[in-house]
Amino acid sequence: MSKKTPLVTWVKSLYGPGKQFTSGRQLAFATGKNMSIVSDILNSGKGSVETVLAIAEAVDFPKIQALVIAGLLSDDDLKQANIESGLTPDEIDLLKEFRSLDDVLQTVAISQVSALHVLLADSVDTESSSRKKSPK
Repeated sequence: MSKKTPLVTWVKSLYGPGKQFTSGRQLAFATGKNMSIVSDILNSGKGSVETVLAIAEAVDFPKIQALVIAGLLSDDDLKQANIESGLTPDEIDLLKEFRSLDDVLQTVAISQVSALHVLLADSVDTESSSRKKSPK
């Protein structure tokens, strides 16, 4: 049974039908680490710094943001180290709002954003292919 933490929600959002990795096993393989790292995160709700960074690397996700999602770094840690998270104030507010949602709503929100990315990518692909076909 999986724990309900922001890290679990994030990891679950990285694989599934229509995504780069169709299973947690594929995601784990892409990290080059232990094949059980995804299931370990889902079961414990936690991940080590090394594990979170390996997953972020595998999915080309900002590492600082991944550590914040995992609860391994806080906004105070970033301020104290004078590290910019790369997020705008609006993005930070959205992240705080997202974290305040229950797990079901977080999953729905991630699904909707993922679907939007697919629609946008399809739109760009359609637009570029129609340009290629258009006579000049």
